[in-house]
Amino acid sequence: MDTLIDINTELLSEEGELWELFHVNSKSTRSDLFIPSEQMAETMRQMPLSFSAKSREMLPLPAADPACLDKRTVAESMLERATPNNFVAPRLSLIELATLMHSCAGENRTPEEAQAERAFRVVPSGGAMYPMEVFVHCRNVEGVSPGIYHYDPINHALRIHVEGDQTDAIANTLVQPALPEDTSVHLIFSMLPSRLAIKYGDRGYRFAMMEAGHASQNAIIAARAMGYDAIPIGGYRDEEMEALLGLDGVNHVVGYLTFVGLDQDA
Repeated sequence: MDTLIDINTELLSEEGELWELFHVNSKSTRSDLFIPSEQMAETMRQMPLSFSAKSREMLPLPAADPACLDKRTVAESMLERATPNNFVAPRLSLIELATLMHSCAGENRTPEEAQAERAFRVVPSGGAMYPMEVFVHCRNVEGVSPGIYHYDPINHALRIHVEGDQTDAIANTLVQPALPEDTSVHLIFSMLPSRLAIKYGDRGYRFAMMEAGHASQNAIIAARAMGYDAIPIGGYRDEEMEALLGLDGVNHVVGYLTFVGLDQDA
C-alpha cells in the first residue's frame, strides 16, 4: 500500500521544482523527532532574544498608546482594507510610530505572565522562538532623524542601523520603485530562520515567513486604525535589500516589507 509520502513524491513534476521539493520535505509527519523539552528550554535560554545592535545609541520610544488606534473601527480597518494606488507621505508623530512598532513586534506579556522562559509578543511565533527582526526606515517621523533603525522589542526602542535618508536606496531594490517616495515609514521584516530550524527543522522556514505575514497584517491594521494606509510588498530584489541592511542573505534574510502612508483617494 502506498504511503502518503510515496503519493506526494509521485505527484512531483519531472523537473522537481524547488517549491515542490521544499513543500514535500518540510511536511510534518508522525516520524518527526523533537528535541526534549528541557533541552530545548536550555537552548532557548542561551539564544539571543533580539538582533544585537547594543553598540548603537538607543532611542527610547514612548509607550504605545491605544488612543492612537481610534481613527477607524476594527471593522473599518480590516474589512475596508485596500491597496492604495495614490499615496502621500504624511508626518507621523513619535507616539504613532511607537504604537505602530509595538503593534507588529512589541512585547505584551512578561515571562512571569506567560509562564515561559521569555516574554511573549503581540504576534504569534512558532514555539516563541522569535526569528523575526524589524527594521524601520523613518522618512517622515516627528523627532526622528531619517535613517533605517532596528526595533528593539525588549526595550521598546530604536537603534540606528543605516544613517540618513535611504529612500532612493530602498526604491532601487523594488519592482515598483515609486512606492518609498510616496510613503512615510518603511517596515522591513527580516528573519533568522535558524532560530526556528533548531526546533522544527526545515518546517521552521515556513513558520518564519508566516511570522512576517502576521506582523505585516498587524502593521496594516494598526496603520489603518490610526487613520493611515499601508501596502505590503513582496516585490523586492532580495540580495540588494539584504546588502542595504548588511545581512548575509542566508542566516539573516529579508522576508517582507510594509510601507505606511496615506491614500489620497480615500
